Amino acid sequence: MLTWLVEDAADEHPTRIEEWRSYLDLLNSHAENGIVLPAFDELIWDVFRPIVDPQES
Repeated sequence: MLTWLVEDAADEHPTRIEEWRSYLDLLNSHAENGIVLPAFDELIWDVFRPIVDPQES
């Protein structure tokens, strides 16, 4: 779902898209069956806040 959100937000956040894709690569290397460990929750919240919770951006 996060990958979809990133790609969907590319036009709205063009300056962040490469950063987000880099983080997705990192997170994918630590995911199991597409699920990232809870240890990454804070990172995900901090990095992807504008698309995870648009009201906060």
